[in-house]
Amino acid sequence: MRTKRLMALCSLLGLLLLSGCSLAQDRTAGSDRNGGADQQIGVVVTKSPVELESDGRLYATVAKKAFTNEATGENIAVGDYMFAGIDGLSYFEPTVQSPSGMGPTQYLFVNEAFCVGNRSVHVNDAGGTNTITSVSSGTLYVVPSKDDIIYQVNPVYQEASGDVYLTDSAGVCLGDGMSRGDAMSTSFKSSISTVENGKRVIKTNKMKISIKVLYIPTEVRIFEMGTDGKLLTTKQYDANHLPDTYSPLGSTAFLVVEAHYKNIDGTVGVTRKTYDRGAEDFSTFHRRADGCCVKDLTGIKW
Repeated sequence: MRTKRLMALCSLLGLLLLSGCSLAQDRTAGSDRNGGADQQIGVVVTKSPVELESDGRLYATVAKKAFTNEATGENIAVGDYMFAGIDGLSYFEPTVQSPSGMGPTQYLFVNEAFCVGNRSVHVNDAGGTNTITSVSSGTLYVVPSKDDIIYQVNPVYQEASGDVYLTDSAGVCLGDGMSRGDAMSTSFKSSISTVENGKRVIKTNKMKISIKVLYIPTEVRIFEMGTDGKLLTTKQYDANHLPDTYSPLGSTAFLVVEAHYKNIDGTVGVTRKTYDRGAEDFSTFHRRADGCCVKDLTGIKW
């Protein structure tokens, strides 16, 4: 199945981007509007500064949607978090309380423009403290532009009450000097300490968000090769119109997939990857109107 998986000192940050700079920050719990603890749970990336409320925050509204927990089979009404007036790319993991009392669960709300990296949860129940650490990462692929584009990486927090809000941030400047593969990343670690059923619980979120430059995808060529290495047939597709699944000939031993791209100055390039009969899918990118490149997975039906 094919799935589609995101300021001032602009010139300085552009140089940091070229060097592959990684910005890290630790955030500790603050006080929410109800007096509880809040924790950073992710980001929303925008191309312009967000307009905040008088308290320096913008709270999300929630529209409930039915969702099935694959691990337990439980049907849960999970909120679809919307920030009024914000056209942004979300990547955050709020904690949702189970209606059946099975306990809280984290769910990832992510725009398809983000490529989701490794996600894991580590639990250590030693002594009188329960430590829960969630680790995740996401990469947003963007194409170069002749004009500078400012990407605002706005932190998103969740209060003890469950309410979710974002705050504004400094931005990252991308211009026409960017090259394919140039990247910038920002990481955070946010921890809170609570008491649940008389036991101390420390919850920590570790997240890395990267913005990486990718030249404009144009087309994909698929070469079907025989066991003797000879070409059997070739298929060509527009990068934005690949099929959900691809069915090679019965005599095909392996595929060579070429991804073609071009830069804004007109220069072109190509990457190649080989897939044998054990491969279940191959990945390519297509460009959206907003300049983001979405990763596609095309299933291989041998």
